[in-house]
This record gives sequence, C-alpha cells and structure tokens, in this order.
Amino acid sequence: MRDSDLSTRERFEVFREPLFLTDSMYDEIFQSILDEESQYGCGFVMVFTNTYPQIYVFLRQDKFRDVIILDRCYVPYSPGRFNPDEREFRFIYSKLFESPEFRGLVERLSGEGLELRDVYTSTTFYESAII
Repeated sequence: MRDSDLSTRERFEVFREPLFLTDSMYDEIFQSILDEESQYGCGFVMVFTNTYPQIYVFLRQDKFRDVIILDRCYVPYSPGRFNPDEREFRFIYSKLFESPEFRGLVERLSGEGLELRDVYTSTTFYESAII
C-alpha cells in the first residue's frame, strides 16, 4: 500500500467493508485521517483490522528516517477520533545509518574516543505529506 498510486480516500475505501462502519462514522474517521496527515506530514497507509481497537498506520518519510505512526480508534467509545494517548511513533533510521555523511561523522567521533550509543529524534507537526 505504501508504494501504491491510490489516494488517501481510495486507500481507506479498501478497508471500508472489514471495518463495518456506518456512513457517518466512515466520514468522521476519514476526516481524522486527513487531520493526521496534515498534522504530522505523513500519509495514510492502511488499517490493521485484526485487532481491537483497529490500528491506523501512517508513514512519514524524511531524508534520514522513516516514521511509522500508529493510531488506535475506539469506535464505541470515541467514534471517528483517534486516541492521542495511545498514538505510537516508531522511528526507522536505516537511511541515516547508510548515509556516508553520517558514517564518516561516527568514524571521526570514534577516532576521538567517543561512542555512538543511540539515535533519537522527535516528530513535530508538519505542513505537507511526504509519502
């Protein structure tokens, strides 16, 4: 789904039947998807429907990292809204670690007796989707 040419609405439409949503709930959740894309500069990828609550998966791609955003929607308790307390961000730094620029920096620091222990970044609000 990540590499498909489908629009956000078309991607979400693929999951309409397994989600068993009324038209109004479908519209509310779709608006939440658009809000999420706008807020985090990500693109909607898919819904993992085998769990409760369902997990809505988004992807944000930057120059040196990919960010997977997982949102949960408790339809009976909060129809059409993602639960911000259960939003998860998963960072994938493979592009960073493969970068010759980064590897050179790590080698230089290593030569000075320093050691890279971890990489951490945060996700801020973003204006346009990158996917």
